[in-house]
Parts: sequence; C-alpha cells; structure tokens
Amino acid sequence: MKIKKILTLIAVLIIVLTIIFFWMKGDQGVTKNDIDSYEETQPVAVLGSLESRQPYYLNKHGRVITETIEDIQNSDIITIFYNSTNADINDQFHIDFFQRLLMFVRSDILFQNDIYIESIKLSHIDNVFEAQLTTIEGWQILINSEADFEKQLNNLLLTLQEEIEDRAELENIDLRYEERIFYKLKSS
Repeated sequence: MKIKKILTLIAVLIIVLTIIFFWMKGDQGVTKNDIDSYEETQPVAVLGSLESRQPYYLNKHGRVITETIEDIQNSDIITIFYNSTNADINDQFHIDFFQRLLMFVRSDILFQNDIYIESIKLSHIDNVFEAQLTTIEGWQILINSEADFEKQLNNLLLTLQEEIEDRAELENIDLRYEERIFYKLKSS
C-alpha cells in the first residue's frame, strides 16, 4: 500500500537524521541519555483544546514538550481535539492517559493491519476519557479509559477479521464496553 511505503520512508528518514545529528555532536558518542533527550523533544501528537488557542505538542510519553518547536513537517503527527476547558494537561492523570492513548494509536498491530489514525476527538467526564479515533479511511473507533486498551485493541482486530467484509462500508466500531462490541455500517 502506498501509505505504508510513505510511512516506512519517513521512519528511515528519521533514523538517518538522528544518526547525522549524533554524528555532528562529535566524539562524545551516542549515549542513552542523548536518545532519551531526543525522544523527549520529538512530537507524535498535537493537542488542541478549547481553553487554549496555542497547540500543545506531546511526545510519545504523553508529556507536553516545553522546548520550542520550530519547523514541524512530520506528517505522522496525530491531531487530538480535546473538548475540556479547565484541564491541567500537565498533571499525572492526563499524562498517564495520553501515554496509553498514544501507545494504542501508534501500535504496531494497527500498522500491520493497515489501520492508520488521522485524528482523535477526546472528551473527559469525571475520571473517564472517551476517544473517537478517525482513521484515514474515514471510519471511527470509539474507546474509553475505563476498559483495558489491550483488550480494546484485540476486540478491534477480532471484529474487523470476523464481522467486517469491506472497511469502506464501515462507519464505526464501538469498543467502550469490554463485554460487548458494537459496529455500524454506512448502509445501516
């Protein structure tokens, strides 16, 4: 698939640029701290909320990147729309959820099954997050923070393999309830 080739090329480019970056550092060599520092400043998602006109960039650990990000050209960055007006996205509660959510949407299992997430709409009521993940094919995956993310991921794959003949006809798959999986086709 063309998208898979593009994503592979982007990954190779990132690796090459990382090697060049560390080569230019000189004889100090590459340490685990260098790699950790580099990963801490690499955005994997951009978060927009109702309370702020400024976007927040998140690293793979779900933390807001505080360094200035000048030229973002990574098409692999996922857009998250958060409808909260009074959330502290730097508190541990949010960081933990963002990290789990980003692990879910960046899962190798999704890539291996040609499922690519384009954007996320996120809502938060009490201590429960609900997320509507939109794929590049246009259908949605509905998940929440109460259900185990790994179980939701397995349920997604199981439903796609056993129930869905043509993903082009799919409107959404609702995985928010661990014991029951719902899906809606465009023709229903």
